[in-house]
Amino acid sequence: MVKRIFNKNRGEGSKLRIISGKYKGKFIEFFPNTRDLNIIRPTKNFARENLFNSINFRLNWSKTRVLDLFAGSGSLGIESLSRGAKYVHFLDVDKFNIECILSNIKRFNESNDSYIAQRANSFDWLDSYNGKPFDLVFIDPPFTENLHEKIFSHLKFRHSIFKSGSLVFVEYPIKQEVLFLEGYKLIKEKISGSVRSLLFEIE
Repeated sequence: MVKRIFNKNRGEGSKLRIISGKYKGKFIEFFPNTRDLNIIRPTKNFARENLFNSINFRLNWSKTRVLDLFAGSGSLGIESLSRGAKYVHFLDVDKFNIECILSNIKRFNESNDSYIAQRANSFDWLDSYNGKPFDLVFIDPPFTENLHEKIFSHLKFRHSIFKSGSLVFVEYPIKQEVLFLEGYKLIKEKISGSVRSLLFEIE
């Protein structure tokens, strides 16, 4: 459940429960830099639970490197940290989102070497990245900006963020057509209301 909250310094926000792991039952507080909370859509608890149930047996969390593109609330990346991910890289263009992610992680006393929360344009970052590949990549940009087709034009097959066996989670509006690239093996598809969620494995 996503609960609405209010902070006198940040305004209206949301509160999301961590589902499992060492931070189970704790809450992520999220105050987006916008009056319209629907622009940033934190993945709902039941959707996160279904997602992580699908990937838990496919990953050794203690060795898993995670990339949370368009991190927003950071709920997917923080859930990964809670389950023992080795490293999570949060990426978002909005400084308020990054500040919220950092604030939440610091409340949990997470080890500083297990994450980076970086303010950057995801497309520019992808074009310049030449580091280690990730085992799990979350791609959930704001629906209002129609970024899904653009992001996949940047994710050319064998892009350096991937390796064979990497998992890729994507959410996008069912009314939007997205052309996925060769080499993405569909593992699971779920439609909930107006949202389509897909889980791929890189072949």
